[in-house]
Amino acid sequence: MRHSAAIVGLTLLVFIGCNREPTKPPAGVAEKPKVESALAITDLLQDEYDKLRIKTKAATLEEVHERLTLTGWIMARPGNEVTLTAPAAGYVRLPKDKPFPIPGQTIGPNTEILAIEPVLSPIEKIQADALERSIRADKTKAETTLELAKKDHDRVEKMFAQKDDKGEVLKLKNDQEREAALKAYKHAQEELAAAEAKLKLFALANRPIMAPQRGTVLQVHVGVGQYVQAGAPLAVVIDLEPIWIRVPVPESDLPAIDRLAHIEIVATKTDNDRPDDEKSPHFAAVPTGHAAQVDPIKHTAELWYQLDKTKITPSFVKDQMVTARLKVGRKEQASVVPYSAIVFDSHGSAWIYVEQPNVKEGKHLFERRRVELVASVDTGIVVRPMLTKGDLVVVHGAAALLSREFHKPPVRPK
Repeated sequence: MRHSAAIVGLTLLVFIGCNREPTKPPAGVAEKPKVESALAITDLLQDEYDKLRIKTKAATLEEVHERLTLTGWIMARPGNEVTLTAPAAGYVRLPKDKPFPIPGQTIGPNTEILAIEPVLSPIEKIQADALERSIRADKTKAETTLELAKKDHDRVEKMFAQKDDKGEVLKLKNDQEREAALKAYKHAQEELAAAEAKLKLFALANRPIMAPQRGTVLQVHVGVGQYVQAGAPLAVVIDLEPIWIRVPVPESDLPAIDRLAHIEIVATKTDNDRPDDEKSPHFAAVPTGHAAQVDPIKHTAELWYQLDKTKITPSFVKDQMVTARLKVGRKEQASVVPYSAIVFDSHGSAWIYVEQPNVKEGKHLFERRRVELVASVDTGIVVRPMLTKGDLVVVHGAAALLSREFHKPPVRPK
């Protein structure tokens, strides 16, 4: 009986509690929403400011040229990359008194880098033997003609200069006869020299392969003792003096690019959404030309530039990837800050810190401002919205401020 009464009582309490109206909060003034700038304020005492080595710089407005960041590749000037081919079918041999060429080896002009030992077919062998016999016959004939011409020339010279007993020149031969003998003698010498030069082609067991220009061995397609057909590629020699850069530009951006302006080349490839390291090598390049068509598949057109090496000699190799910054649009006033002033949060948003003026002595107040990275320029990076002239932008220690803001130490006692 008592157990049943307890159950009934508990049921009534639950029913009464479910039908009771919720308790209303006490009436009062609603809290005003805070703006983003008020939530992005951090402060430092003087000792903390000194330990973090915070440095600021007054913001300035500069006349800048907006730039488009693209990827470029190192290339040789057209005509400076040469492929050497075999003049005849035969076996590859070592060059005379020189080691076998290897990629990366620097060579001078008219340098023998390989040799070909010709291999002739039976018909070619018969033709070559017949030609050689004919040339040897021409050489023998030229030697006989030269010998006779020399004797005739000496005889005419002697008779031309012969004197009588009184010492007077008799001139048994006139000037025309003397000139004819000299002409015949020189002609016989030329015929003999031509025949000897032709025979040297047969005397050479190996045909030397000469480099037509100075440069670097880029590729070697054959090995010693390998048999190659006539016209087969043997090696590639490249000369990267001067250095050219090809930059594929999307066809939609072509109208906006200033094709007559120089561009900036950064030696290291960087993420286009973030500024690169200020210590990366920067070079200037001047325009040299462009491809007269748009790639129908990639929808890009190549612009060509030549690296300006008046101040520094960089070390680049063919097809090396670089960052190219091309000028687009017109110059305009903009806020430029150093790369060191930019910090990023976990969502990839860009921020800068601006020190607030008129703060009591011994304390520093900083405001974190969201910015948009517009373009890289010579002096830094353009940001928006535009800063006010005189704003003290933190250029050293911004990352420390961001870390302190989101990982604040315990509250200091008052």
